[in-house]
Amino acid sequence: MMHTIISVIAFLFALALLITIHEFGHFIIAKMVKVKVLRFSIGFGRKLLSWHDRSGTEYQIAVFPLGGFVKMLDETEGEVPKDQLQYTFNRKHPVKKMLIVFAGPFSNLCIAFFLLWLMFVIGVSGIVPIIGHVEKTSVAYSAGLRENQKIIAVDDHVTLTWHEVINRMLHRVGDTGYLKLRVLKKNQKTFTALLPLQYWKIDIEKINVLGSLGLQPKKPPIPAVIYQVLHHSPAEKVGLVPGDKIVSINGKKVDSFDQFVEQIQKLADQKVQLLVVRAEKHKMMTTVVPASKRDDEGKLIGYIGVFSEPLKWPPDMQYVHQYSLLGAIEPAFFETLTMSKMTVMMMWRMLSGKLSWRYIGGPISIAKGVGVSVRYGFAYFLRFLALISVSLGIINLLPIPVLDGGYLVYHVAELIGGRPLSPRIQTIGIRIGLFFLILLMTLALFNDLTRLL
Repeated sequence: MMHTIISVIAFLFALALLITIHEFGHFIIAKMVKVKVLRFSIGFGRKLLSWHDRSGTEYQIAVFPLGGFVKMLDETEGEVPKDQLQYTFNRKHPVKKMLIVFAGPFSNLCIAFFLLWLMFVIGVSGIVPIIGHVEKTSVAYSAGLRENQKIIAVDDHVTLTWHEVINRMLHRVGDTGYLKLRVLKKNQKTFTALLPLQYWKIDIEKINVLGSLGLQPKKPPIPAVIYQVLHHSPAEKVGLVPGDKIVSINGKKVDSFDQFVEQIQKLADQKVQLLVVRAEKHKMMTTVVPASKRDDEGKLIGYIGVFSEPLKWPPDMQYVHQYSLLGAIEPAFFETLTMSKMTVMMMWRMLSGKLSWRYIGGPISIAKGVGVSVRYGFAYFLRFLALISVSLGIINLLPIPVLDGGYLVYHVAELIGGRPLSPRIQTIGIRIGLFFLILLMTLALFNDLTRLL
């Protein structure tokens, strides 16, 4: 429950921050080119709070934070006094109009750069990309990948952490040819593994990049010691308590907590005998009946309601990125550039049919992503905010009326033709744009609900 509350709060904060930055970009450039701003709003609907500055601009916070707007003085929206005509948006040169419109998406890219710069200054830890289990029927196994090998490069890009490995792999989603991995063996010799992309099928519901290739990262073993027991669970009913060590299940030795969970999941609604050591000296035998539930794939699995201690990564399996104030500028710039390129590439592959539209996510997916990033730490939260900000900026540049990119097209046409497009053409464009936007939002929400259910 607490994780859900944190996720919702973090989601609303992230959304309000990114929308504020976006609208502030429009606002500040409008002020710079002498366009009068009537209202600067964060959110839609009934206003909760408002105030005015000396120039007469009203600032407001509205009840629905899923958006915002900057209302400028414009003759197309009502009569304007003659002494105010020089401050109207519609009378400004097309280039100035384009600057105002472009400033919103550009602000999103700037804040993404700042967030990534801050992340690199604080330092973000990553897990060294050492391979754990490899499915024998997978393309990874066929390409020669084995346990304890280390991935040092993907498509000739050096990879120091699993995050970088996955990030480089995502560039190839929906692509053809081969994914090239440079791998270091335990004997310190390297080889190149070529994975054919035509056999790469990513689970859309989970988007498990590594799992779809048959790979699992190597993890330190977690001892089969109970760290937490859920109230009213089968484990609590039979008297299991934190600190109990599971020695065996039905007479079979247990070496790790993962092995224990794997066995319990196979024994739903069956009597299970556990040999437990309490306080490191007292052995006891107990019988428990695992309850059953559906996993993410709808498969029936067993559980008894116990958790292990948090995973602790040894220092030799961690890599920490940390830079100076100046040193963080370069990696932040290239990370922003990489995120932008990947966003554009994904959208193009969806439009060209190489990638399923089921990958589109809406507010539920974003909220879940924010919640997960918060639990991983502040640095990961900053990275996720940067990714959402980049996506928001790039999407707003699409040449669809009602989005900033659509209005840029209008102003480019005005610059070339010497006069604004007729109100009729603009209205038709906006209606078409609204149709596509509503269709896109409906699709995103449908995908969200499908994953949730």
